[in-house]
Amino acid sequence: MPNRSKNPTDVMKIFHHICEFGGRLSGTQSEIETLNFVQGYFESLNAGQLQLHDVPYAGWSSSECWIEVDGMRHSAFALPGGGTLPDAGAFLEVVDAGRGTPEDFNKLGGRIQGKAVVVTHEFMFGPDHEHRMKKVERAEQLDAAAFVIANSDPKTGRVSGGMRGTLAGFGVSHATRQLLHQASENGSKVHFQLRSERADQTTRTIDW
Repeated sequence: MPNRSKNPTDVMKIFHHICEFGGRLSGTQSEIETLNFVQGYFESLNAGQLQLHDVPYAGWSSSECWIEVDGMRHSAFALPGGGTLPDAGAFLEVVDAGRGTPEDFNKLGGRIQGKAVVVTHEFMFGPDHEHRMKKVERAEQLDAAAFVIANSDPKTGRVSGGMRGTLAGFGVSHATRQLLHQASENGSKVHFQLRSERADQTTRTIDW
């Protein structure tokens, strides 16, 4: 975005205002409101003709996502780009794969098949960081039935992040992970629900 002011605080005000619209995931109301704001900002500069372009993309959306442990339902983020579950969800045993490193997965091996596998979200700039996508791919290779990535920080909430493949992906808090770990220890089944769909969508980009 061009800066027509020599005052850097003006740019930061605009930046913070954009952030206040929310996550701005394609197809959401926060994206629409942000694009409207940016378009209006450019138009207010009166410095040339705007060009608006429709941009097609492979859309994904989720209508329902939660995890129920011992009759208590816990909220979760549906990981964008992941798969879906049947209308009634799925009752699955849980396997806790720790950080979700190749070594962690290799130790568990065939125990993951048909179960929900739980891993830890990591700080992406750490020297030994294992990317979320690698964890998803390995879980799918081992025929997991669902993928759960949990926050390692008990002071913050659920985590999110895109994925690909056919597994239903859940982002959960540290507290929910503790409950899932207990379920993995005692072998009890957990009720998972995630409903998502894919459809071609269109958004816009703004040239000035």
